[in-house]
Amino acid sequence: MASPNGGAATAFAEAASKPPPPVRTGTSETGRRPSLTGQPGSPLSARAASIRDCFDCRIPPHIALSICVLGASGDLARKKTYPALYALYAKGFLPPNLQARCCSCDMSDAQLRDQLRPFLKGAAPKIESFLELCTYIHGEYAPGSPGYTKLADACRAHEGPGRQSPFGRLFYLALPPFVYPQVCEGLKGACSETEEGSDPRSWVRLIVEKPFGRDLASSEELAQQLGALFPEEQLYRIDQ
Repeated sequence: MASPNGGAATAFAEAASKPPPPVRTGTSETGRRPSLTGQPGSPLSARAASIRDCFDCRIPPHIALSICVLGASGDLARKKTYPALYALYAKGFLPPNLQARCCSCDMSDAQLRDQLRPFLKGAAPKIESFLELCTYIHGEYAPGSPGYTKLADACRAHEGPGRQSPFGRLFYLALPPFVYPQVCEGLKGACSETEEGSDPRSWVRLIVEKPFGRDLASSEELAQQLGALFPEEQLYRIDQ
């Protein structure tokens, strides 16, 4: 797979494979952060053509995973974010009970798939099976807009009645940083719950893209705004 997608692929894998609370320190039960290099604590092989060839995501295969890309109609999402997701899918690093959802300007599922298809490299049947998992939900950025409720309903439907099995919700913000606070507020209000009675292994996490603000002051302000909505162990920052 093309190496430029390595940052996004690694962020998706780490965010989806990290153990859920009550482990709140970013480490595994052994006290070490989950390794993306095959064995915990093992160094990358110098011969590895790509980090994706040697890491072990260790995502539980039975989890109902929803990956939601907000801002999916953008150029970066088509060229990097979704190819990175496809790379993980094609290598078998994502669980079979998977849905990849997009939220942005209005379009149909078919239009989304037509936009993504030219940027996915591999066997046609594998590409089509991945695209079948990709659906579209139209929504506005403002907190309280109906799109967040639609997104939450779609996640719950995927997770199944009663949600007695573990589920994961991974929100990827392919958006300009100035809208992060209002989008995170909308997600917090509608999509971030792991309700009482849910499997305790369930989790909710967010990935945000850098640059994170314009300068130190705006970066710190963004960190405070997002930190007021989500604890640090639920937030991941990525260089695209």
